[in-house]
Amino acid sequence: MSKERKKRRTATSLQPTLVKIVRSKDGGPIRTVVERGHGKATGIFTSRKNRRAFPWEAIDERHFMWISEVDFRVTSFLVQPFRMEFYFANGEKMIYFPDIERRLGSKVEIIEVKKTRAEIARDPRYAAKIALARAVSRRQGWEFRVISADTDLLPTQAFANAKLIRLDRFTAIGSEDHVRLPVALLSIQTRASRISRLAFAKRADCDAAFTARRRNWDRSRTWPLTLSFHIR
Repeated sequence: MSKERKKRRTATSLQPTLVKIVRSKDGGPIRTVVERGHGKATGIFTSRKNRRAFPWEAIDERHFMWISEVDFRVTSFLVQPFRMEFYFANGEKMIYFPDIERRLGSKVEIIEVKKTRAEIARDPRYAAKIALARAVSRRQGWEFRVISADTDLLPTQAFANAKLIRLDRFTAIGSEDHVRLPVALLSIQTRASRISRLAFAKRADCDAAFTARRRNWDRSRTWPLTLSFHIR
């Protein structure tokens, strides 16, 4: 049997006899070293929502972190959250690292971010690994999602909004801002032409409020580049 045929058979026919989920002892990413030798863009994203910095190894992973950072539904997220280890009867071992784990209240999402879904389809062994991770996640009560950047991320209004909002995520929000923000946001949503003085608020304050989960914004609606109010 050729090496390639053996690889395909192993990926499609074997079922693990043992599965382990290994997390970091400090509750952070299981992998923290960004690999720079493979020629891909890498970097660090500092999250206000999670109060820590996360490594990213692909542009699309960073973009999905932007969305998660400003999405009100997401209470927290973690990059490289754990390692899944699959052990087979023939002595083989398979390892899988999810890209992101998101918590939406009591709901948990396990996220794999790819440029296109074809990336997975091209590699039978990798596709089998994803299928195993999906099955294990389901048994844990987690939702496993594959995010395709070309269809699920880049064309969305959520991504367009996140590109703007994440720039101001560290803006300080004062006590007066907490009074102004609800009225200001209501005026945008209702497209009011004249609003009260309490509605005067900088866009940066609104952006920071979204990130800190103090205020919500419909992800499907366009977030304005500037906030302009008529004060009476």
